[in-house]
Amino acid sequence: MKAFIEQHLGNTDLTPAVIAAAHHVSLRQLHRLFAPEQTSVGAWIRQRRLDRCRKDLADPAQSGLTVGAVGARWGLPDSAHFSRLFRAAFGVPPSDYRRMSLNPVAASQTLGAHVHDPVAVRGHTDGHHRDPTVPGGRLRHEDRLRWLSPPAGP
Repeated sequence: MKAFIEQHLGNTDLTPAVIAAAHHVSLRQLHRLFAPEQTSVGAWIRQRRLDRCRKDLADPAQSGLTVGAVGARWGLPDSAHFSRLFRAAFGVPPSDYRRMSLNPVAASQTLGAHVHDPVAVRGHTDGHHRDPTVPGGRLRHEDRLRWLSPPAGP
C-alpha cells in the first residue's frame, strides 16, 4: 500500500478512501494497517508529500520550479496551505528553505549566521520556535532563521 501511496503522492485526490478502494479493503482495515506507524493514513500521506517537497526545494535541478509548483507537483496545490504545512513541519517557509539549501553561503551572509543544516531548528505546531541550545528557550522573531553550526569535532 505504501508503494501505491508513493506512486500517487502528486494526485490531489489521494485519500484514505481511494487507497482502501484500490486495495479492496475497508477504511477501518486501512487505518488498522497504519496503526503501527503511530500516525493516521492522512498524516502519513501529508508527511511524505512534505518530504518530497523538501527534497525538490533543495535540488538545484528543480530550482526553475516555483515554490507553489513544487507543492502542487506533490499534491499540495494551494500555495498558502502548502507554505503553512511546510513551515509547521520544518520551521521555515519553503522559499527560505530553498534559498538556504541552494546557497548556504549567501543565506549566512544575509542572516548574519552560519548556515549548516536548515532543518536543525524545527518549528513546533504551537506557533513558537524553540532554541534547542537553551532548555525551554524561545527564538525571538528576528532570530527565527538563525541556524545551528555543527558541533566542533575532535
